[in-house]
Amino acid sequence: MTKLGTGLAKGEDSIQVAEQAVQEAKLNLGKERVDLALVYCSTKYDYQKVVDTVRRLTDGAPLIGCSTGGEFTEKKVEKESIAVGLIYSDDMKFFTCLEEGLKEDDAGVMRRLAEKKPEVSSEYPFLGGILYIDGLAGKGEEAPVNLFNMLGTEVIFGGGAAADDLKFEKTFVFCDDKVASNAASLCYILSKKPLFTSVRHGHIPLSTPLKVTKAKGSVVY
Repeated sequence: MTKLGTGLAKGEDSIQVAEQAVQEAKLNLGKERVDLALVYCSTKYDYQKVVDTVRRLTDGAPLIGCSTGGEFTEKKVEKESIAVGLIYSDDMKFFTCLEEGLKEDDAGVMRRLAEKKPEVSSEYPFLGGILYIDGLAGKGEEAPVNLFNMLGTEVIFGGGAAADDLKFEKTFVFCDDKVASNAASLCYILSKKPLFTSVRHGHIPLSTPLKVTKAKGSVVY
């Protein structure tokens, strides 16, 4: 069995809002044990306080996540909120890691993450992962490609790039107790059963078309 419980809350106090999101996620999970915590957090809150709170309320379960530009669960979409997902699984094992220096050496960061890959076994023959990167490092294409090249395309990955409520100032990724910018966080998943990814969304443009006046590589200034 693998179960996911989600919670979403908003308010003024970082710790209280994080507590509310975790409690709702725990209620929806229906399990005492948490094997992985996913945290998505608006710039309105103190990231470190949020991460520390989630770790405390999940008995130090492995944690991964990032700063956001809008938060959602299967029930609703919000802004200036905290979304938490808690996973319980009899079929998966989770291994979290983080490396810094993405902007200067994305290949090196991905190599160091690849070196932390857990070994598959007859009991857990399938490998996948969730990768989050600093969205403003300008390595949104290169970093995942480098990781795929190092691990092989048979490894199934999901994830995304951290945001900052459209401020375009600084974005952060989370891993266990750590909050870091200019970094990538990765959760490896060893699974007894095959892993799959799919994409479907109802996104619409936020504005009328804009004219790019300065760009370098994939970074729009």
